[in-house]
Amino acid sequence: MKRRTFIELGLGLSAVAGAAAYGWFSLRPPRAKDFTSLSDAIEYIEALPKNAFIVSSGYWSAHQIFVHLKQSVDYSMSGFPEQKSELFQNTLGSLAYHLFKAKGGSTHRLFQPIPGADPLPVRGNTYRALQSLADSLKQFQQHQDFQPHFAYGDLSRSQYEIAHLMHINEHFSEIDVVLPPGNKK
Repeated sequence: MKRRTFIELGLGLSAVAGAAAYGWFSLRPPRAKDFTSLSDAIEYIEALPKNAFIVSSGYWSAHQIFVHLKQSVDYSMSGFPEQKSELFQNTLGSLAYHLFKAKGGSTHRLFQPIPGADPLPVRGNTYRALQSLADSLKQFQQHQDFQPHFAYGDLSRSQYEIAHLMHINEHFSEIDVVLPPGNKK
């Protein structure tokens, strides 16, 4: 093996190992209120009263978060507008998915849109956006032919369920629901 090739290979492997270590140690442990299944998320959404006050503590509004999550679920069925390279998907993307899964949760910039996705609306009906997310999750549960994830690449149904669940849980960490007096959840 040529010295240059050896050095490039070593640098590449070091970068992958560094990214893996960063990913592992930067992840947060699952929270007690995380959803444990997509059905659990659907049931929670459908049980919320229409007059619940839903707010976001993050950069995006609750409405934008729910539209973003719906986009992700829909794109897993119809195809993401942009894809990372196959090399990325088969190396860093796959590694990231498996690290997130092993750690029990994903982490990403919570204000970062899906590459190529339609811009998130500034305003809208939060309750309708949440119900639309639940409808997309139900469609996903019945769907058979999944499209590659833009970063993780080809995922099976169970892998996509895990990916969506981690994504939903991460974004719901910024969601607060205030129930009107007399309503209990």
